[in-house]
Amino acid sequence: HTLAAPRLHSDDTTMPLIVGGRGSTKTARLWGYLGVGARRNETGQWVEHPPSVVFEFTDSRESKHPIRFLKHYQGYLQADAYSGYVAAEFMLRRQFRVRICPIVADSSPHIRNDPQTKVASGMSSMKAAW
Repeated sequence: HTLAAPRLHSDDTTMPLIVGGRGSTKTARLWGYLGVGARRNETGQWVEHPPSVVFEFTDSRESKHPIRFLKHYQGYLQADAYSGYVAAEFMLRRQFRVRICPIVADSSPHIRNDPQTKVASGMSSMKAAW
């Protein structure tokens, strides 16, 4: 059902994976795929795709995991610039475009407006591109 959505939002986050019986851990990943969007039916009316989510736990961030999941997906993918999507040529096959939106530092209290921070530097670059 999720892979039938016109648009997928994808992201991953780290999770600890217990290794062996010693209690040590390694970094694993939890991938989230949110299927949403609307498309036209045979009569030309817009029909909403019921939102759905799939979570996948993997032992690594290797590109083989999203490649396998997205192998037959034909819609639009909205995601970060993770190189695994590029490795799968997923973005290239679908003429993926990245849109840079303006971010206002004052709108978020945890983003300092200090020119020395990476966030401020990145925001300056985005403002110049915008």
